[in-house]
Amino acid sequence: MNVFKIDGRWKSNQKLLNLASTHGIEFQLDHRAGESLYRKIKNVKFGENLPRQLLGKRYDGKKIPFNDLRRQVGHVELIKFFYHLYLSIKNGDLTRISKKVVELEDELRDFCQGKFAITTDSGSSGLYMALKAYGVGFGDEVILPPNSFAATHNAVMLTGATPVYADINPYTHLIDPDAVKKALSKHTTAILPVHMYGQEVELDELYEISKHHGIPIVEDACHTIGIDNLYNFPRTRVYSLNPYKNYSVITGKGGFVVTDDANVASYISSFREQGFTKQKNFQCQDGFNFRMPPSAVIGSLLRLRSIGLNNFLRLLIATKYYQCLAPLVEDKKISFLKTEGPHVHHHVTILVDPEKRSEIIKKLSQENVETGIYYDVLMHKQPGLDSFSIKPGVAICLHQAELAGQRIIQLPCSHTLTYFELKAVIRSLYNVFGLSHKSCPDRKLSDFLTP
Repeated sequence: MNVFKIDGRWKSNQKLLNLASTHGIEFQLDHRAGESLYRKIKNVKFGENLPRQLLGKRYDGKKIPFNDLRRQVGHVELIKFFYHLYLSIKNGDLTRISKKVVELEDELRDFCQGKFAITTDSGSSGLYMALKAYGVGFGDEVILPPNSFAATHNAVMLTGATPVYADINPYTHLIDPDAVKKALSKHTTAILPVHMYGQEVELDELYEISKHHGIPIVEDACHTIGIDNLYNFPRTRVYSLNPYKNYSVITGKGGFVVTDDANVASYISSFREQGFTKQKNFQCQDGFNFRMPPSAVIGSLLRLRSIGLNNFLRLLIATKYYQCLAPLVEDKKISFLKTEGPHVHHHVTILVDPEKRSEIIKKLSQENVETGIYYDVLMHKQPGLDSFSIKPGVAICLHQAELAGQRIIQLPCSHTLTYFELKAVIRSLYNVFGLSHKSCPDRKLSDFLTP
C-alpha cells in the first residue's frame, strides 16, 4: 500500500482513486498536502490526457537529465516566494524563530505524524543533533549501513563516536537486522538505519533489538518524505530538504527532525539556537547555529502542499518502469529491488552484471540518458578516513553491500521527468540490451517504441 496524503477537502478524491486503480496502484487518502492536485491530474488514463507536469513536450532527442534542478521552480512559484520573502524582511523575521517557523514545524509535525518537529539548516545537522540528544559521544559506537551518503557517517564521527557498519539485505539494500545483532557490542549506544531510495527499513525487528538492549534508534529518513507513520512505537526521524529530494526548499538546503521524545525535541531546539533557552542570551547547554534560514522556511511552506503531487508523479513513473522493463527482467538482463510496503520512489534502481555496468552506463549516455549510482564507493571504503578506520574484529562482513555497490544503476525518476522522456529512457534500455521494442508489455508504449 503506497500512502499519499491528499487534501481531504476535495470532493473529487474518488477520481484520483480511479486513476490509481487504472495502473494497479493502491493508496489511501489523508487530510494534508497536494493542494490543487486534482486540478492538475484529473481523471485521465496514463499516456493520454496526462497532467501537464508529467506530459511535458515531446522528446526532442536532447540529453535526458537524471534530475534537472532548473525544472523544479516555476515562474509563479518564484513570484510567490519573493513576495513572501519581502513580507518577512518587512516584518523583521530574519534571524529569530518566527511565526513562520512555528507554522512550518506544526505542518511538518502533523504531516509526518509525530509529536514534535524541529527545523534545521540541513539533514546532516539534524542527524548530528539527534545523536547528541541521545548522548552519543567519544568512545561510543553507532551501527549503520555502509551504503549511504557521507552525511550519515560524518554525523556519527562528529559526535566522537565510531561508525560500525552492518551489512544489508540483498533484495532491498536496507540494513539487515541480523547483521545489526552481530555488530552489537558493549560500546553500542545507537542504531542508525537508513531508509533508502524511498523505501523504509522494516523497523519491527530493529525496535525489538533496541528495546532489548536499551539502545535508541535514530532514523535517516532523508529519502522517504511522505510515507505514513505505520508504527505504534515512538520514533526519531531525520529528513533532508536537499534540492534532489522529493520535497525540497526553493533556496537549496534545509532539514528537520520529527520525534516523539520530548527530551530529544527540547535538546535539538536549544542546540540549533547556540544552546540558548527562550531567555535571550542565556545558554543552558552546548549548541551551534543550525537554524533553518528564513528564506528556506518560506520556500518550505510554499512547497509543502506539493509533496503528494511529487510522490504521485514518481509513483506513476516507477510503475511504468516496472511494467515496461519486465521483459528485460525475464531475460535476466536486469533486476529490480524488492519493494514491500510504502514507497515514494526517490530512486528507481536496476541491478546489472558488475562486469558490464560501465559499458551499460556508457551506452545509455550515448543514447542521451543520464544515470546515477547511489552509492558505488561505500562509507567504509572512503579515502582519507584512515584515522576513523574501524579496528579489526569490529567491522562485520559487508559482502552484500559491496556486491550491491558494483551492480546498481539509478534511472531518471524525478517528478520533473516528462512522459516522453520516460518513453525514451525505456526505449534506450531496450536498445542497449538488444531486445525488440515489441516485447514491451505496455501496448501504447510499445507502439511508440516500434520504429
